[in-house]
Amino acid sequence: MTKEATLRKEIKTHKKAIKILKEELDKVLPNKQFSCRCGRRSQIKHVSVISVMFYTEPHGCTGGDYWSFSEYWIVCPKCNDYTRGYDLMSYDKKDSRPDHYIDYLFVKKHYDHFKEHLDWYKQHPMGFNLNNPPTLEQLRKEKKKKERRY
Repeated sequence: MTKEATLRKEIKTHKKAIKILKEELDKVLPNKQFSCRCGRRSQIKHVSVISVMFYTEPHGCTGGDYWSFSEYWIVCPKCNDYTRGYDLMSYDKKDSRPDHYIDYLFVKKHYDHFKEHLDWYKQHPMGFNLNNPPTLEQLRKEKKKKERRY
């Protein structure tokens, strides 16, 4: 067997091992913990994540008329409270960060491991009513309606 053939065989063996390790990692990641401001911890496989989107109205000849991602909201399965997922890199100082948050990159990294993914489309970015956000049931109904349309 030539040196090249030996190396190719080793690479193939390592690829199989890497595949097995990735499958094991996919089984472990959903068990990662998320802590809510209620003080309780939940595995992310039991937690819902909401992508908050806002609409940019048409302006000028070619501007606007599109939806933009704003932030993630993580819903605690125990108290149904929302924790907002912020892009912490956009905050210069720790003092200017929000009181209770979860890192946007954590949500993005583990997005596929959450229980469910819902979208909340708002017309105006400043129009979010944080005191009266939609319930999970309302968002689930909207998602079903949208799926039926297509």
